[in-house]
Amino acid sequence: MIAAEEQEEHLEEAGIHRRPANVQIFFSIYFLMTGLHGIHVLVGMGAILWILVRSVRGDFGPEYFTPVDFVGLYWHLVDLIWIFLFPLLYLIH
Repeated sequence: MIAAEEQEEHLEEAGIHRRPANVQIFFSIYFLMTGLHGIHVLVGMGAILWILVRSVRGDFGPEYFTPVDFVGLYWHLVDLIWIFLFPLLYLIH
């Protein structure tokens, strides 16, 4: 443990850093984007539950199904955004 601390001190004196200088910025953006996406997923799950309850009551039929379409569009938009976020955050080095 002491040798690791000494090695870290020598590397810092030599101007060599083990972490990239902008690692805090990356993780700030990472947690902001994944957290915001997670909130939207929870909202989408609530909207799907709301649609499910209303459909069990018989509120929707061939003449009126607009809320079902909107919730489906919202859910797929959230899914589409994740398709772009996943490679951006996890696959690009």
